[in-house]
Amino acid sequence: EFVAQARQNYEAHWVLSSLSPNERQSIASAAGAQFGRLPDEQRREIMDALQTGIPGLPRELGDMLLAEFGRAPRP
Repeated sequence: EFVAQARQNYEAHWVLSSLSPNERQSIASAAGAQFGRLPDEQRREIMDALQTGIPGLPRELGDMLLAEFGRAPRP
């Protein structure tokens, strides 16, 4: 099970790393719009996870998400 999870994280990282900067920004912008609709508790959990680091998520994309989420309006 550990090896399967590690493989999934590697594959996710590889796919996300291969996205163009425009594709990454598009994903971050779309996620930011959805993030703005979440209740505060879920928003905190997501921000904590991004600040800690999410396996499989390239740091650059995580930073883009943090920036977008920081600009999201409160529900």
